[in-house]
Amino acid sequence: MASVYKHTRGNTPYYIAVFAGADGKQRHRSTKLTDKAKATSLAEKWEREARILRKGLPEKNRDLVLETFINASQRAVTGELTEATAREMLSQILEATGQSALRSETTENFFRSWAESKAKSKADGTAKRYAKTVASFLEYLGTKATRPLGAVTSKDIEGYRDLQITEGKAETTANMEVKTLRIVFNLARRQGIILTNPTEAVDFLDGESQQRSPFSIDQVMAILKKSDKEWKGLILVGVCTGLRIGNASRLEWKNIDLDRGTIGVRVEKRTRGKPRKNLENVILPDLKDYLLSIPPEKRSPEMPLFPSLCLIRPSGCRGLSQIFQEIMHAAEVYAREDERIIKGKGRRFNDLTFHSLRHTYVSFMANRGVSKEIRKKLAGHTTDVHDRYTHIEIKTLHTALKDFPSVLVPPESDQDLAA
Repeated sequence: MASVYKHTRGNTPYYIAVFAGADGKQRHRSTKLTDKAKATSLAEKWEREARILRKGLPEKNRDLVLETFINASQRAVTGELTEATAREMLSQILEATGQSALRSETTENFFRSWAESKAKSKADGTAKRYAKTVASFLEYLGTKATRPLGAVTSKDIEGYRDLQITEGKAETTANMEVKTLRIVFNLARRQGIILTNPTEAVDFLDGESQQRSPFSIDQVMAILKKSDKEWKGLILVGVCTGLRIGNASRLEWKNIDLDRGTIGVRVEKRTRGKPRKNLENVILPDLKDYLLSIPPEKRSPEMPLFPSLCLIRPSGCRGLSQIFQEIMHAAEVYAREDERIIKGKGRRFNDLTFHSLRHTYVSFMANRGVSKEIRKKLAGHTTDVHDRYTHIEIKTLHTALKDFPSVLVPPESDQDLAA
C-alpha cells in the first residue's frame, strides 16, 4: 500500500511517495508536497494508476505512461503545467496506448496556412491586410513561432498590441491587429488544436475611429473640372453608383445596360461565409450622358470603360487613389488636417479620398429621403436578414432616385446648394 516519508537528513522539504510501480516493484518519487495528507493522497493515485496499467497495457509501454502521468502530477502541483505541456504529455500517453496523438500545429505553420486560404476566399485588399498581420506577428514572436500554437499566451498578444502603439500606429489599428489574430485563434480552437483563445484575455485600447467625409456638390464639380475624359467618367461612376475604385476602374461595357438604365458588377468585397455579390445599380442622368458621349464603336461588350485607368492598380504611390488625390489638390479640394501626432510607422488619415465618393452617394440619397432599404440595396450593404426577402424592381429604384442632384449642372438656388 502506498505511503510517504521524509528524508531524515532534511535534504528536501517534500514528502517522498512509496508505491508499487507498473512493473509491480517498489518506487520512490518526490510528491513536491509538504502536506502529508495531500502527499499520501497523491501517492495512492500513482499506485492506482500503476495497477490499471499493469492490467491494460503491454509491459513495454507501462513505465512510459506511468512516468508521464507522474510528471504531469508534479508539474500541476508546482504550477508548471501549461496547456502546451499537458497536450504533449497526453499525446505521449495516447501514442503509448496505440492511439493517434493530439493534433499539434506550430504557430507559424497554422498562421501561414490560414493566410494562404484567405488569399483565395477574400478580396485582394483584405487578403493582403491579413497576410501583413500574420507576417508581422510571426516576426514579433521570433523563435516562439516554431513552437506549438498552444504556447502563445495572452501576454504575447498584449505585447504585440502594444508594439503597434510604440511604432506610432493608432489605437484603432492596434485593435484591428488583435481582432485579426482573434479570428485565427478561434479557428484553431474550433478545430480542437487549442483549448482557449489567448486574444480573449486582451483588452482593446480606447481610441476614436477615423471617419471618411462625403464631398459637397461644389467639391465634386471642382474636381470634375480638373479631370480628363477617363477620370471624369471614373469619378461619375463613384459619385453616381458608390462603387469602390477597384470595381469602378475595371468596368467593361458588358456591365452596362443602357436600355434598362442599369449598371451591374460583381463586387470584390465579400462577407465571410457568403458568395460575392452581384450588384445592379441605376444609371443616373449625369453618368448616362457620359456613357452616351463614348462613340458606339468603342462600346464592345469586352472593352473597358476606362482603357487606360483599368491598367493602373488602385493603391500604391502611383496608384489610382494617389492620382485622385493629385486631382483633388489641383481643384483646391483638401482633406481635413490630421491633428494626431504621427511617429514611426503611423500614417496620416485622409478623410477625403475616392472612397469618400461612396459616402457622398449614400449621403445624397439619405438627405433626399431615399429609404434605408433602397440605400442598402444600391450600395451593396446586405448585412441584415430581411434583405434576402426584399425584391425591389428597377422601376422602383428609378423613381426613388429621380431627384438625385446633378454634379454637372450648377444648383438653381442657394437652398439646393445647402442641401
